[in-house]
Amino acid sequence: MTQDDKTKAELIMELQNLQHEYDVLKEIFSEVLALDGQAKQTLMLANEELDFQNTEKAKRAAELVMADIELAFQNDEKNKRALEYNQLSHLNNMFVGREMKMIELKKEVNEL
Repeated sequence: MTQDDKTKAELIMELQNLQHEYDVLKEIFSEVLALDGQAKQTLMLANEELDFQNTEKAKRAAELVMADIELAFQNDEKNKRALEYNQLSHLNNMFVGREMKMIELKKEVNEL
């Protein structure tokens, strides 16, 4: 084998090695592209789920605001009823006291 033949053989061997490396890298690149597609799909699904959860949280927050408003209204109504009750109770005590005084006065009148 001459020097030129050896060089040609080495170049052919190097070319075959490069071709093999190219094929391996091409296969790896295809796998990376497939994984990238899967990752994008997974990310898209995760984003859709987050959007759904955020929508549900917003609905729940609105429900809680409405419940808070309703509770505040009910509390105001309860306070109004308590004030009315206290006023009526005071009037009742005054009327009962007046009636008791009338009974005493009638007894005194009858004793005279």
